[in-house]
Amino acid sequence: MAAKSVAFSLISTGVYNFPRDKAMRISTAAIYEFLMEQEMLVELVVFDRSAYELSGRLFPNVQSYIDEQYAADQAVQEYCRMREERFSRVGAAPTLSGALHCTQSTFQEYLLELIRQRNLKNSDVYHGANLSKQHFSKMLSSKNYKPTKNTVCALALALHLDHAGADVLLAKAGLLLADNIRFDLAVRYFLDNQMYNIVEDNIALYENGLELLGTQN
Repeated sequence: MAAKSVAFSLISTGVYNFPRDKAMRISTAAIYEFLMEQEMLVELVVFDRSAYELSGRLFPNVQSYIDEQYAADQAVQEYCRMREERFSRVGAAPTLSGALHCTQSTFQEYLLELIRQRNLKNSDVYHGANLSKQHFSKMLSSKNYKPTKNTVCALALALHLDHAGADVLLAKAGLLLADNIRFDLAVRYFLDNQMYNIVEDNIALYENGLELLGTQN
C-alpha cells in the first residue's frame, strides 16, 4: 500500500552543522516541487526552537508590513469603497426581481476561467494552494459551496494573481482582504511581493502566529 504521509528531519543541520537557513530553503523548495506531482502529507521535523525562528530572518518584512498597515478604520473604508464600486457598475435595478437577476459569474465559474486562461491543470492549482484533490473537487462540483477566505487566498497565490486579481476572486466568494486583520495583511504582502510558494508563505505565517494557508477544513 502506498504511503500517504512522510516526515523527515531538516537534514544535516544537527551534528553536521549545515546552515539551517539554506537547509530550510532547499527543503521547502523540494517539498513544494514534489507536491506539485504527488498526493502526500509531508512534515518537516526540526531539532529545536532556533529552527522555527529561521523565517523571522528569512522573511523579516512580513511582520513590519503587518505592523505598518494595521489600521482598524481602513477595513470599513475598504468595504464601503468596494460596495459603492459594485453598485456603480451594476446600476440600480427597477425592481427586486430585476436586482436578483443582475448576477455575474459564480465563484466556481470564475475560478475555472482563471485556470483556463493560465493554461493550468487543476492539479497545478490545488497542489499550489496546499489543498487536497478531494477538497478541490468538492469546491468545483458543489453549487452551494462557499469557500473560506483562507481557501480563496491560497488559490489566489497558486494562480499567481496580483492584489487586484485576488480582490476580484475574493469578491466572487463574497469576501475581501481587510486592513485590520493580520492574516489578510500577510496575504496582501505575499501578493504584492509575488511570494507564490505556499510552503514558504506558511513558514512566515507560522512564525507570526497566524493561520496557515490551504487548511483542509
